Amino acid sequence: MLKILMSLGLGFALMVGLTGCGVGAVMTGDPVFGVVYADVNAPTKGAIGEGGAMTKVGEASCESILSLVAKGDCSVAAAAKNGGITQVSAVDHHTMSILGIYVKYTTKVSGK
Repeated sequence: MLKILMSLGLGFALMVGLTGCGVGAVMTGDPVFGVVYADVNAPTKGAIGEGGAMTKVGEASCESILSLVAKGDCSVAAAAKNGGITQVSAVDHHTMSILGIYVKYTTKVSGK
């Protein structure tokens, strides 16, 4: 019984340790993150430029699995291109993580 409990404890510690590497919120400085589950919106830059009417929105995402495989382009430039935006007024980010096993990071750009 003691061996089982020790194995479970070691497995949990390993999972938490690996999760810290995979949580995009930790790396990007989002205000909060969750070890088990995270679904966080954060205004990384908020309003920028001259402001004005933000008539267009564009998004770009990237994903990671176990911090071993990552794909996508979640840059501001990609989000602006996807939304047909030439003048960026605001940049926001969204991070969704499940146990650090699967992480999706989305950049949302608003502007004209």
